[in-house]
Amino acid sequence: VVEDDVCRLLEVENGILGVPSMLRATFSQLRKINTTESIDVFCFGHSLYEMTYGRPPDGVPVDQYPAAPHPSVVSVLESILSTEACKNGMPSVSALIQTPLFSDVRLKQSEKLQIKVPSKLKEALRTAKEKLEKRLQEEQRLLHHHRRLTRAQSHHSSEEEKKRRKILARKVISVLLQVLEPVPLPPPPPPPPPAPPIPERSPTPPQPPPDGAGGARTALLSSIQTFSKGKLKKASTADRSQPVV
Repeated sequence: VVEDDVCRLLEVENGILGVPSMLRATFSQLRKINTTESIDVFCFGHSLYEMTYGRPPDGVPVDQYPAAPHPSVVSVLESILSTEACKNGMPSVSALIQTPLFSDVRLKQSEKLQIKVPSKLKEALRTAKEKLEKRLQEEQRLLHHHRRLTRAQSHHSSEEEKKRRKILARKVISVLLQVLEPVPLPPPPPPPPPAPPIPERSPTPPQPPPDGAGGARTALLSSIQTFSKGKLKKASTADRSQPVV
């Protein structure tokens, strides 16, 4: 809200009441923003960007800035929202006041508010501040551990997948080589040895017919040819055909 040419930020009591900032999800991932002062500086840079360009940044960190009405605005934004600032840490409030964006402006004299804060309230605020910072640092530690574990698992999975694919490719290549390689045929049996030459035989004279059955046949024919009835002896026979009484 702008009152008498002075920009005032409202709802600052939300931090005291424990209401989380709408930028908590953003600076919880930046481990260098771990104190209440660094949170205030980061939120101021985010608000200054929105006031300058009429819209919040698309994301943090921001390294590209459109032209601004005043060059000192861009330098302040770079000191808060750039990659280097988010990596190395936020500038302090006193350092921001020394920049040309603030040092070149003459503020109207205003009455200083006199606020008396009881010691018990101071102690309660100090305790709340410490707990807020401790809780934020614990969340950042858990987020950092989770990101490291996720990256490690992703890397491990990818390495295992690459190794598995290599092994599978080797098996496929081995099978293809076995299929495409021609099977060697067994050698043909040796030819049989040549047959020995047949010796030439001289013609043998006809052999005489063997004796034995041939000689007996010759003698039988000769006796038949020389047979004479006169040479037969008369034989007497006894007639026994008559019955005996």
